[in-house]
Amino acid sequence: TTNLTDSQLQTITALSCDNKELNNTDGLEKLTQLKILYLHKNQLTSLDVSNNLALEELYVYDNQLTSLNVRNNAELTLLHVFLCIFLSCNFPKNVVYYTYKKR
Repeated sequence: TTNLTDSQLQTITALSCDNKELNNTDGLEKLTQLKILYLHKNQLTSLDVSNNLALEELYVYDNQLTSLNVRNNAELTLLHVFLCIFLSCNFPKNVVYYTYKKR
């Protein structure tokens, strides 16, 4: 996010960062209008999208996630979290989610 201004970051509604070997999501909280986020097939161990209030779809499968914060995401309706080692998360009632543990 270093090459864009905060006002430019606030206009992004979809972001695809899958299969990029990411191990952190620093700056993600600046994407306040983000609705769809693809972060699958990375090396993330934790993820906090609680400040991304517009988020509707989140794809984080095939990571090393041990925690996921979607506590404030009232707009979130689809969550793909399968192939994560262990997931500590309270899923909101309005979310359709897909999960199973990696063996």
